[in-house]
Amino acid sequence: GVVRLFGEELGYDVVNVKLEVVQTARCPRWHADHCGMRLLCSYVGDGTLYMDNLHVRRGWVWAGGVFAPVVKSVDESHALRAGAGDLLLLKGHTWKGRCAGLGAVHRSPDTPSSNHGARLLLTIDDVLPDNCDEGCGCAALRHA
Repeated sequence: GVVRLFGEELGYDVVNVKLEVVQTARCPRWHADHCGMRLLCSYVGDGTLYMDNLHVRRGWVWAGGVFAPVVKSVDESHALRAGAGDLLLLKGHTWKGRCAGLGAVHRSPDTPSSNHGARLLLTIDDVLPDNCDEGCGCAALRHA
């Protein structure tokens, strides 16, 4: 189904797939992922919030010996939310072409009060588990 299509359409031989119950806002800060492409789908619970580039201010920080792109601020009044069951495709900082540092800006929803505070979240991307911390870059930037 979705996993096979993701890999075939994007030309990936191997993809990382996670289906998990999430009970916290895993990535509560506005950010863009350090991967090529990520698919997110909340089957149960609130969907991921995302932002049009027009409402994002970006910058660069020195983190882990390299310059890394960061989201400095967003105009939250323009935030959009994926619905339950929506497939949200997000280009990351390493997407092919001229997208370096211009990944799709998004964040986890606040911990919901419904569904016992849980989401059932599907994540598919090109970040293999031994590559880094989930591909969002949050761990590297915590120390910046």
